[in-house]
Amino acid sequence: MREQHSSTKKLAAKYDRLCLNLSEEEVEQKIKNGEKYVVRMLIPEGETSFKDFIHGKVTIKNSTLDDQIIMKSDGYPTYHLANIVDDHMMKITHVIRGEEWLPSTPKHLILYNMLALESPKFGHLPLIVNEKG
Repeated sequence: MREQHSSTKKLAAKYDRLCLNLSEEEVEQKIKNGEKYVVRMLIPEGETSFKDFIHGKVTIKNSTLDDQIIMKSDGYPTYHLANIVDDHMMKITHVIRGEEWLPSTPKHLILYNMLALESPKFGHLPLIVNEKG
């Protein structure tokens, strides 16, 4: 899949949901055969909107998001899952981070929703500012 995406340069490098419709029996057989696997979050259709206290209202089309891996094949959670759980456990109410994390925020909000957790408020600061701020 990666080779196909890199050779065309027109396709976004995004999971093609190849295994989404495997039957329970097929999945169990693959696990029994020792095949490695990851756990992905299934991005819903539609849009994700949130109020960023720096940028205002931000809306992202979910079709632009990848079905993010949240549990790696070694059994460890990825940053995205660990971050959500950690912030929830620490009762974080406000997240202030660099705007390079702005594209991840919809994924995080979707995960908060999937896990039935209250999400914090978000603010994304510019990384570089001039002397006028």
